[in-house]
Order: sequence, then structure tokens, then C-alpha cells
Amino acid sequence: MKPSPLDLHYYYVTELTFSVNKTFKAGESSALEGGNLRIFPELRKSEDPKSEPEWIMTLRVQQLAADDQPYSFSLELVGYLSVSSLVPEEKRELFLRANGASMLYGAAREIIRSVSAQGPYMPAILPSVSFYPAKDKPLQVENQKSLGE
Repeated sequence: MKPSPLDLHYYYVTELTFSVNKTFKAGESSALEGGNLRIFPELRKSEDPKSEPEWIMTLRVQQLAADDQPYSFSLELVGYLSVSSLVPEEKRELFLRANGASMLYGAAREIIRSVSAQGPYMPAILPSVSFYPAKDKPLQVENQKSLGE
């Protein structure tokens, strides 16, 4: 085992809304997939160039209300990251976007599972996703762009 070149110093929840679809039929699928799940990662450099950590990542995960879904929610996390000098300068932003979002998404999955476990239906497990860009597509750098689009 060796230390990761990416350090998530800390993170916190800035928004959490959660509601139960009272008309959901319990026998129907409760998988949180498809067009109603949205994930918005945003990476920015700290305003103080000498600060540690030097990067700030915001991750928003939303499940929009739908008749075939047991829950709707919106969760926003903010994480503070730094990256080792072992990662080449030209690869740092991509490295941070993919891996920083993955770290926060893992926390988001657990928060949603934990909250939904107190609901009347099966706990919601967010699907596994990859934040690495496809080889034939560059990583989207626009803020607030859904990964599902």
C-alpha cells in the first residue's frame, strides 16, 4: 500500500433535500438509474494560490421526482483537495476532476443510502459511475453539465 497522489482533506454537505414518493408502488423497481438521475461535478482552484488545500470540488447529485421512483433528492457536497507534485502539471486538472469527483460521489452514495434506509421502501443505492472521460470524447469542462446528457 502507498499513499494516494490525491488528498481529500475534508468535505461537508451544503445541501440535502429528500422526499418520499407516497404514490410509488412498492413492487416496482427502485433502481436509481435512467433519465432522472443527474450528477454535476465542478472543480475550481482556490482563490488563494498558496493555500493548502489548493482545489475545491463541488458535487451535486439529484434524483428528480418521477412516478416510477421511490425517492427524489438533491445533495451537494464540497470537498477540499490537493494533488501531489508527482502528477505532471498538464494532467493535474483531469486527474482531479475524475478522482476528486469519484471520492465525493462515494460519500454521496453512502449519505443517500443512509437517509433512504429510514424510508418506507428499500434503501436507494446510487449506481456506480466513472468520471473519466471516454477516449473519443474530451471531459466536459462546462460547469453544471449533467453526466447523463
